[in-house]
Amino acid sequence: MKMNKIFLIFCTVIFTNTVNAQFLNEKWQILSGKWENSDSYVKGFADEGDAILLYQNQEFENFTCSVKVKPVTREGSLILRARDAKNCYLLIFVPEGANEGYSGIALGKRAKGRETYFAGTRTKFKIDQWVNIKADFVGNQMKVFLNDELLLTGQDNTYKSGKVGLRIYGRRSKPCITFYDNFKIEEVK
Repeated sequence: MKMNKIFLIFCTVIFTNTVNAQFLNEKWQILSGKWENSDSYVKGFADEGDAILLYQNQEFENFTCSVKVKPVTREGSLILRARDAKNCYLLIFVPEGANEGYSGIALGKRAKGRETYFAGTRTKFKIDQWVNIKADFVGNQMKVFLNDELLLTGQDNTYKSGKVGLRIYGRRSKPCITFYDNFKIEEVK
């Protein structure tokens, strides 16, 4: 028997206990862009800059955050330790075949809306393919994994804690469509 899952998108948020939460409910805040549930995942669309979906229940200092991401046209990213959309860390994943002309994964930050990048590397992952992204943030140390392989490390002291969530970027001439599933976050003590 096939179940209709149009409005049932689950993510797991792990603290000391496991809690199931739906995307696009009172625990999530859409800051920008268009976000909707589609089958068993959440779909983001951006054609006017950022599309940001933040988990609202808690700010995190030391944590491991992971998500399955499938960029369809451009990129799939995370927003981490966010104070707001203009003050945060960004983990940006651009697969091969995206309409940007380059591929890779990068760690950056926004301070008063100005972006700078402090770690990055090329990847061989293709557009329209599911990839597992994991970020470990402990103190000022950051590690990023793709499909369980450590790809880059960085360190920065700007943001000690903040909210976490999903982020994509698109322009009218190059919109972004990305699917996310299995969002998990675990505090590290």
